[in-house]
Amino acid sequence: DWPTSQPSLQPSEQPSTNPSLSSQPSSRPSIGPSSHPTPAPTTCEPPVQGPPTSCSGSEVPLTVDLTTDRHGSFDNAYTLINRCTTPNPFPDVVLRVRCLSDSTTYSNTYCVPPARYKFIMYDNGGDGLCCSWGTGSYSVKYGANTVVSGGSFTRYQETTFFGSDSC
Repeated sequence: DWPTSQPSLQPSEQPSTNPSLSSQPSSRPSIGPSSHPTPAPTTCEPPVQGPPTSCSGSEVPLTVDLTTDRHGSFDNAYTLINRCTTPNPFPDVVLRVRCLSDSTTYSNTYCVPPARYKFIMYDNGGDGLCCSWGTGSYSVKYGANTVVSGGSFTRYQETTFFGSDSC
């Protein structure tokens, strides 16, 4: 009769064909895969379109104009990093935008403090935004100045720019 109230002194040579359920986790991981797959991660929302009403104090508008390629939903993303925050080996990720749509144009403005920034445009397919899978491109403005624009690159394109001469 299964399950028994006491464990056996000798381990069995074959796994049980009738495993019991327990409220306590085992001390060792399972040998085989589970019969129920892990649920897929939840989807995320694309960035909100449009500029903020106004930036406050010394904040500066940073505008990212982006047209994704035909694989934008799983290829394209961007990150803005503040290089002035401490500790410097692990700078502050100001924003990370992913979950974009295919062949879609976005224009997003963010209010950021004056600092030294790194902007990274990603294409996980390794073919950039343009040419192989569409006519995507991007540009980034800090205030009124365009600090980077492009579309022809491989897996990613990094640009460091200065919104402030010192940190």
